[in-house]
Amino acid sequence: MEKGLHPAGLRIAVTGPESTGKSTLCAGLAPEFGGTHVKEYARDFQMKHGVESSLEEIVHMAETQFALNTQHSRKPLFCDTEMANFMIWTDEAFGEVPASIQRLWDLQSFDLVLICAPDIPWESDALRLLPEAREHLFDRFCELYQSAARPFHIVSGKNNARWESAQRIIEENFCGRSI
Repeated sequence: MEKGLHPAGLRIAVTGPESTGKSTLCAGLAPEFGGTHVKEYARDFQMKHGVESSLEEIVHMAETQFALNTQHSRKPLFCDTEMANFMIWTDEAFGEVPASIQRLWDLQSFDLVLICAPDIPWESDALRLLPEAREHLFDRFCELYQSAARPFHIVSGKNNARWESAQRIIEENFCGRSI
């Protein structure tokens, strides 16, 4: 790690609505760029405890994800979700964003944020619930980042085009840097 990278290591967030390729991108990009894939804690939690989560459980998931995303690393971290996910989730499900999640959103910092567009086919699994809401949720992610004046890039395209889109964005943003 050198040439002006974040002192604790490069952090890249891959976020967006469900079934938009976030986990697949993180799992592929991390080794491609010599990094570590930080998995989405909520998936593991819900696989163990069920898909219906209380507000308190979502707060716990957000706090755990934040801790995972902010761990010290000498390698780039490719974080498979971040606090915008929890802000939108709690607002959509409960009509409120807990102050603790808002605080984590305010504290979170990434060197690059990739928001995955819902332009690939829906892949059903036991934890995915809202195929018809992907466009709406995608808009919410973009609006949240825009309203907070936080930069982000949209990753889109099917198959290799999606992978190449993410790879190109990373290379353009960190060209000449050791990542």
